[in-house]
Amino acid sequence: MTNLPETSGAQFEDFEATQEDRVFLSAVGGIRVLPHESFRGFKGYVHQPEAYRLAKWLQQNEPEISVTIEDAPVVDLRSEEYWLPIVFLATDVTLPFYLNVAANYVYDMARGALKRDQTVVHLEAVHQDRKTGKTKRFTYSGPVDGLKACVKKFDPGSVMKD
Repeated sequence: MTNLPETSGAQFEDFEATQEDRVFLSAVGGIRVLPHESFRGFKGYVHQPEAYRLAKWLQQNEPEISVTIEDAPVVDLRSEEYWLPIVFLATDVTLPFYLNVAANYVYDMARGALKRDQTVVHLEAVHQDRKTGKTKRFTYSGPVDGLKACVKKFDPGSVMKD
């Protein structure tokens, strides 16, 4: 992508939304938190470690955003990594806004980390462009500072044209 640094750990790809996804994307609004299938060796659908904490943080810090979370068990990891859940962003929540909120969330959670700790963020967000009808999946895996850089350089128009 020309609008994101090549070494940012971020990428976009086309995403084929299901009928249920399309209904949510066009009608419900807010953010829908989904579990992963077979996350890191676990069988079945499970939420990443940060799923419920992120949903709670969003309700406290961004109360105007509706948050829907699917019911599933949560994987517990012990590391300096933040595995944010897969989210579907309805038309009232833009991808740059969510990425900024996610960066703020991780920054808040990692405030007490030691300087030698290397905090890594993993996230996925699915968004549908209202004008074109295209659905794209954004994935990011890298340091918090890289996520903040992606937010600053993000150009939604050029991403949805691809």
